[in-house]
Amino acid sequence: LSAVKIFRFNSKNMHLNHSLFTFIVLSPLAAAQVTIDDRTCGTAPAQQDYRGTLATTPSGRVCQYWTNQSPHAHSRLPENYPDKGLGHHNYCRNPDGEPNGPWCYTQDSAKRWEYCDVPDCGTVTNPTLPASAGEGEPVTSEEIAEMYTKTNGWCQNAASGDNIDMVYKDDTYTSDADGPSTCSNICSPFVDAPGYVGMQWRDVARGARCICFFDDGYVPTELLAGSVAQTGKTSVGPITGSGDATHYCYAYKGYMGAEGTERRSIYSDNASLDDYINFEVYGADLQVANVEKEYDQNQNHAEKTAPVFLNHTTIMTTGNTWSSYLLPETVDIHKDSVLQFSFMLEEDTVDGFQAVCLDEDREETGPNGKCFVLRSSQGWVSHMVNVPTQTNLDELSYHSIPVGEFFNGPVNYLVLIQDSDGQDRSLGRSSISDLKLISLENDLLEIEIDDVMDYLKNDQFSYTRDIGDAQDETDFWMSLSEDHTAVQMNGNQWKALPLNEPYYVTHSTVLELDIVVGQSVDFHAICLDFDLVATGDECIVVQSPIDYLDNFHHMTTKLETGVAKRLVIPFGSFIGLGGGDSVEVKYIAFVQDNDNTAKHDGRSTWSNLRLYDSERHNIKFSFFGETVEIPNIQYALSNNANDDQDSRDHIMSVPADGNTIVASGNSWKYVILPSTFTVTPATTLKFTFELFEETELHAICLLDSTHIKDSRNDCFFTAGVQDHDTSQGMKVSPYTEVGQEHTYEINVGSYFTGDVMYLGFIVDNDVGFTTGDVEKVYGQSSWSNIEIDSLPSLDIGLGSDTVAVENAQISYKSSSEDNTPIRDYMASISEDSSSINLVGNMWRALELPTPLSPTELGDFVVSFDFTLDEAGDIHGICFDENLSYGNADSPQNSESRRCVSTAYFHDKSDVLDVLLSDFQTRQSESHRYVLNLSKMFDKLYVNESGDPTPAPTPPPNLVHVGNNGSPGSAFPLKVCQGDCDNDNECSAGLECFQRGGFEMVPGCAGAGRSGSDYCYDPLRKETNIKYIAFINDNGADSSVGDSTYGNIAITTSLSSCLSGEDFDFQLSDCTIKKFLGEVEATMSNKADCTSTDPLLELFAIFDATQEMDVYSQIEKICTSAYKLDQYDFADNTLAIDDALERQLVKEYIDGGTVMNYEAEANSAVMIGKVNDKFATTRHFSMPKHHALDNCEMGAAMCCFVASRTNPDPADNSDVCYIDMKASRYTAHVRDGWSIYGDSSDDSIYCEGFAWGNDGGIASALKGNALFKVGFMDNFSGGKVEQVPGAPLCGCMDRMPVVTNAACTDVTDPTSVVDVHFDSAVGMFDASFTVGEITYGDCGGLNLVEHYESLVGVGKASAVDAAYMHKRVVGEVGCGVAINDFLSTKGLVMG
Repeated sequence: LSAVKIFRFNSKNMHLNHSLFTFIVLSPLAAAQVTIDDRTCGTAPAQQDYRGTLATTPSGRVCQYWTNQSPHAHSRLPENYPDKGLGHHNYCRNPDGEPNGPWCYTQDSAKRWEYCDVPDCGTVTNPTLPASAGEGEPVTSEEIAEMYTKTNGWCQNAASGDNIDMVYKDDTYTSDADGPSTCSNICSPFVDAPGYVGMQWRDVARGARCICFFDDGYVPTELLAGSVAQTGKTSVGPITGSGDATHYCYAYKGYMGAEGTERRSIYSDNASLDDYINFEVYGADLQVANVEKEYDQNQNHAEKTAPVFLNHTTIMTTGNTWSSYLLPETVDIHKDSVLQFSFMLEEDTVDGFQAVCLDEDREETGPNGKCFVLRSSQGWVSHMVNVPTQTNLDELSYHSIPVGEFFNGPVNYLVLIQDSDGQDRSLGRSSISDLKLISLENDLLEIEIDDVMDYLKNDQFSYTRDIGDAQDETDFWMSLSEDHTAVQMNGNQWKALPLNEPYYVTHSTVLELDIVVGQSVDFHAICLDFDLVATGDECIVVQSPIDYLDNFHHMTTKLETGVAKRLVIPFGSFIGLGGGDSVEVKYIAFVQDNDNTAKHDGRSTWSNLRLYDSERHNIKFSFFGETVEIPNIQYALSNNANDDQDSRDHIMSVPADGNTIVASGNSWKYVILPSTFTVTPATTLKFTFELFEETELHAICLLDSTHIKDSRNDCFFTAGVQDHDTSQGMKVSPYTEVGQEHTYEINVGSYFTGDVMYLGFIVDNDVGFTTGDVEKVYGQSSWSNIEIDSLPSLDIGLGSDTVAVENAQISYKSSSEDNTPIRDYMASISEDSSSINLVGNMWRALELPTPLSPTELGDFVVSFDFTLDEAGDIHGICFDENLSYGNADSPQNSESRRCVSTAYFHDKSDVLDVLLSDFQTRQSESHRYVLNLSKMFDKLYVNESGDPTPAPTPPPNLVHVGNNGSPGSAFPLKVCQGDCDNDNECSAGLECFQRGGFEMVPGCAGAGRSGSDYCYDPLRKETNIKYIAFINDNGADSSVGDSTYGNIAITTSLSSCLSGEDFDFQLSDCTIKKFLGEVEATMSNKADCTSTDPLLELFAIFDATQEMDVYSQIEKICTSAYKLDQYDFADNTLAIDDALERQLVKEYIDGGTVMNYEAEANSAVMIGKVNDKFATTRHFSMPKHHALDNCEMGAAMCCFVASRTNPDPADNSDVCYIDMKASRYTAHVRDGWSIYGDSSDDSIYCEGFAWGNDGGIASALKGNALFKVGFMDNFSGGKVEQVPGAPLCGCMDRMPVVTNAACTDVTDPTSVVDVHFDSAVGMFDASFTVGEITYGDCGGLNLVEHYESLVGVGKASAVDAAYMHKRVVGEVGCGVAINDFLSTKGLVMG
């Protein structure tokens, strides 16, 4: 058991009958609030006689009950240490004689025991009159009246025959008016001393004497100077003198009247009193003698057993007995007096009861006193106060009775009644222990209101459910704890306390409290109300065996009987208050409803109350690109229109940054959005979801009502173990598992369209998800970084304007061709709207905001950037009148081709339905396309008859006319009618468009019904361009393919701003990139040029169809300049000797001629002459040879297997394999291959050179590089002969796969190309001025490393660099290369 609180109540302003409060055992929460009597002490040194109520140690730890074995098990039990003060309490004691005094086990599991700080009583002696007596502040008449009773007679009754002692002092004052106060001051040190009786004063005429009276033997041993002691006086009679006032005795209260005579008889010698019980009265111990007197005449019976006093603490009563015990002194009962004790019932009576009384006399019907029934076997005892909670058999109860609420005034007797009126009047055995009378000075209930402590007066009013419906049991009152923090209810009670000031409840108002239900009844509730009538909204039921009470709100937090619980009640949310709403309340009411016959049943304690407006951080989220804040006002969301799905005591939490919402337990909540918005097909919802505890369902919703079951699919379920109802919403993938976090981006417009006013959150646990989860607290998830937005539109340049194309994606060609449903396979448009990315198999179209007629399209030149990160089968871009794919096999009867390929990986015959662009992008490459679609598209500007295109007709709207062939009159369906299941349900020539959600139907307008399918005309001619479409096709694996289209623009009027005037520029290197750069610079310096796009400028000048036409023209201009300076070393020098013939060079490259086979280099002397005369001053042209034609990657290599001058040449490489199909003209076989194995003996020498693929001076000097590597090295180093089956020198794809290759580079850094544009003829011409040609070793890099450096400066592509690695594989790369090659033949190397 835990510490006991003291309770009281006040009947002020209550129109009720008798009521009282008895004990309650509180939770450990209340243990620290035990009242400590610091006036109780122990006798040194061990203080084993201490019996006070100190229950905390100096460190602040609360003591453990001696009868408890937790948190510390021990043997210091009352039965093991009798008469040591142990018992069912947690007061400090010293049962085992610890030398340092009392101690206790602590309730701190980390600290077993500690000493207590108990005051030392010292040695008790007779009091000494202090020297300062009589010199204090004057005592007022009111203070004298508090201590003394003025009697007309004697201070000692001569008739009693008792002696009396006295101490007196003369000449103590000079004015008679000062007599009472002066004498009261002189006698004041003795008022609490044993034997003190009273005092008397005599006027100045009689010596100004002050007399202090004592019982015989109690006179002080030390006196004030000038005072006189007299002992053994038989009586003190009247004093004769000048005034009657001097004849009065001021008797100390308790020693007067008839009881005074009896009291003197019983308590004449306190020192010899040994049969008594201690009765602590207002902090002082009274020893009540075991002198029994019958209470209320003739109630006892002749054979009764006298009560027994045990251990000075307990009175045991057996059988029928009405016993009274005179108190040592008269005790005043005040308004705040509380009687405390323990009561044990060991045997019940028959037709009787047990009661305790405090009375002024021994008559129950006397003027002052009251009896309190603790147990009744005869029912209600009408003439006494019945304790609400009756003590049961073999039960120890702790009582705290606010006696001052029932009567006030002096009492002289403690009365115990055990009434047993059955046939056997000896039945009944009970005991009362640890009697205490205390005073509670402040009768208030403490409640913290808005962080300020307030104190409510204990003015209790009956509370009711309806006017005229008396719910409250007026015999019972709530009681307040001694520390003012708690109220306790016993029996059926509906009680309200008025607030000091009206309080205004808002949506964020919270009521917090601790509660323990000791005994459950019909229900327990707490209310905040304007008046004393509960209409329902004001009350929250916190415990009830009934699942639902009409008109009352219910906490899902369940209370276990006997277990303390802290409740946090979001009161404003419970009663449904919104932003700006408030309700005025004037009362806090406590309800313990018990409508059964046993009205006594029911016990609960409510403590530590707080009422405040909680700080709820605003919710922040992105709302169409703007960060908005909405008040954190949470409303209950429901499943159906009229159900109550939400557990309102579970409030979602929002941190200070407002970006996260955490829902716990069964929580169905919604908040109001800042404004209503309309979901369109492009609307998106993005959020990060984290799952901590999984329950039935977790969802986020975009709502137009306060319930979700409306078949609109506006809730999105991201986790849960229960299958959701499809009328509630949609499950989104992937489903989140416990401990996981996922970021979702949902195209909500693909599920529904329409208005949204609310944002909802669901953690569904409506049946208690885990075993024992009666409070439905299990389940937790969070939503953060919420964004409501539209999918980025795709910006398309149109002339000088930009058109934003809504991101409402439609399947192009057919839904079966496309990855569907589209919402799960969305093409991604960049946040800046400049590009669209397609991943996996996609045939995806976007509808232009306004169809574009041929007139509006004008020149219809489309430019865009294209990147291919992963190759599929076909990639392309389309501009189409409808959603039907062109068909080249039947051009007269079907669609014209409206798609242009950007990359294809089929034979050309497989892609006839698209127009093939001149440049097909390779994987991992990017390319900018410019396409003149007015030239490339057919049937765009005229119809099939050659006439001008007629104005378009508006498409019909989607109409739902039937389903499954019913009604029969509607089938077959006409164009744009539904719902069809297959093509057979459509009219001839129409097809059934199987769509998802509100996907657009080709050739039809409107949204139709979600999920319904409609008939459409696949060949419907649309005169105007309505759609832009993108192809990312891959049939074998629909997840493969990754392409991006960006910076799409349609030039409607293509013109040149430079063509009207001549202009010139000079290039250090005539490449496409530098040529375009100089054109752009020229445009920038010309005011007439509104655009600075050099590619479009040249597109106009050259009247190009595709960008490759422009690049081709630039290459021709540069090539023509370089060609004028080229020198053909093969035909002009090496072949002038007739003996060598003109085929010398060609045969040499294939590995023949005497230059490869003769032992001396005589036949190669001309190579040295060419080198000396021309190698540094002329550009050599590349020989015309099949091994050197079309080196697309811009690199070549020569490999030698022998040396004419060195039998052990310095070789640098090994051969892995030869694919003779690539070198078939050299090998003279159509196909074949040679495998050389994975050796590392450097059996050949290879050296190469690279010029990249951007043209320019490096390309112009590739003939010089060939001469240096393939010819000059032959002359100077003697290297000869090719690898069999391969040329001596050739493009990389025609050479053997080897492990290494050295590198040579040739440069001419001082050469220039002068370019001139002649406006008269609209043509460019160029001239070349050679500089100084130099040869190097590529800075020490090998061929592969040098090629990678070209990639870094934009002269080569990463794709080609990767291919280079496959041709020159490194020292340990042969094995992998050979296996990769053999796998293409269906073989594996053994």
